[in-house]
Amino acid sequence: RDIFDNMEEAKTQLDSKLKVRQERKDLVERGILKTGPATLQAKSEELKRETAKAQLDTKLKLRQDKKDLLEKGILKPGAPQLQAQSEQLKVEQAKASLDTKLKIRQDKKDLIDKGILKTGPANQQGAADSLKRAQVKDTLGKALDARPTPEAVKDKVGLAE
Repeated sequence: RDIFDNMEEAKTQLDSKLKVRQERKDLVERGILKTGPATLQAKSEELKRETAKAQLDTKLKLRQDKKDLLEKGILKPGAPQLQAQSEQLKVEQAKASLDTKLKIRQDKKDLIDKGILKTGPANQQGAADSLKRAQVKDTLGKALDARPTPEAVKDKVGLAE
């Protein structure tokens, strides 16, 4: 009797799996199941593999060797795992340094009281100061360009030699 129970169980499992099985058409569309003569498919797959292998070989031949990469600073000497740990350590140190500097940073009110930070919309005050400096620089540059030469001044005053 146990054999018949196991057979019934196996039949039930098989039926449930067959119900969710994909159709042949879907498998062909997804490229899982091939159609046509088997030898032609095998030749096509082999040709694709050979082409990919040839392309990979070409790219590997063009690749720079380790010595050149070390000289250019792209690779660092030492074990790659240690390099990764070193880079991670640098990032962590930078974060810690930034956190420390942010903790000792002065409040906005203190900076305004000391005249370091201007009040009003943040970008407008800085832009206004920048514009004022540019205008003064431009005016001074034009005035310097328009001034007479030393010879012209001497001629005007009558000190020409």
